Amino acid sequence: MHVKRTVQIFCLIVCVCLASASGTGCGRIASEAEAAQPALTAYAEQQFLLDTSIAITVYATSQQQAQAALDAAFAAFSRIELLATRFAADADNGERAAVSEVCRINASAGEQPVAVGQEIALLLQKSQEYYTLSGGVFRAAIGPLMDLWGIGTDHARVPDDAELAAVLPFIYQENVVYDPQAGTVYLLEAGMSLDFGGIAKGYATDLAAEALRDQGIQHALLDAGGNVYAVGSKPDGNPWRIGIRDPRRDGEILGVVEVADQAVVTSGDYERYFVVDGIRYHHILDPRDGKPARAAQQTTVVAPSSLEADALSTITFILSQEQSAAILQERALAGVRVADDGEISVVLDGVTPIWLN
Repeated sequence: MHVKRTVQIFCLIVCVCLASASGTGCGRIASEAEAAQPALTAYAEQQFLLDTSIAITVYATSQQQAQAALDAAFAAFSRIELLATRFAADADNGERAAVSEVCRINASAGEQPVAVGQEIALLLQKSQEYYTLSGGVFRAAIGPLMDLWGIGTDHARVPDDAELAAVLPFIYQENVVYDPQAGTVYLLEAGMSLDFGGIAKGYATDLAAEALRDQGIQHALLDAGGNVYAVGSKPDGNPWRIGIRDPRRDGEILGVVEVADQAVVTSGDYERYFVVDGIRYHHILDPRDGKPARAAQQTTVVAPSSLEADALSTITFILSQEQSAAILQERALAGVRVADDGEISVVLDGVTPIWLN
């Protein structure tokens, strides 16, 4: 189920004043190439999908083109939500509306393999890649641990060490078996469950951006709750300027990154959390001990793919500054990390400009 808000239309008005040769008057002087370009108007729409508010702004030659592009982009988000969620959806009449492939895999844990399509197979393969890259801190099998903490739900709580110890054996990535020949996934132990929360939104954002391009959109900005993707440049040819939120000063910007055809994804301990006895418990859990990661307050990763930036923002949040920097440098990616003590570190890729306030 999702909430759709009314489309808002913004006219893109560019007025350039240039002095004439005689030094009098002010007017728009356009080249033949510029004059041949159709005028662009900005159209924006917002929906609630993948458990977050998703806002998309496209620059189109007509409302018809814009609406077709927006519909295609939001359809991509909606499709991945129905495919990859681990929670069964309810229709308005209270009956089960859909059971995702992930739900079916989790329901069959310890019993039998489940046939899956190419996209779930891709998410599993990518999850395994990032599991290996991160030394095991990125796991698709983290579902039981997420359920234990319940962060983001109305039953969030702090489990004791005995409860954590009982759950940790059920989040072993090695017990997730994908058979590419049969096209099946099997969770070897009853009680296991997949959770693609660290990668699915990034994947859906990439698909939505591609859907916009397929509709002829060359300039757009997608913001999927911390997952920002810039399609092309701004209409004036300049790069998009994306603000990096300050993790401890609400409403303040820590810095700015300039991008075109890139994703900027931020993970922070302020997104979903609760506080008990002055201690902040957030949703980015370290599978090594089952507790919220404490190495950072926030991490931001810039990458050509939102899927990659999504996964790496989580990985660099959990790992140390040295480990995080090494991973980004090896992959020639840029990023900003705010450590738990507030120290800021920046990794540059030699191309992406980043300015800190």
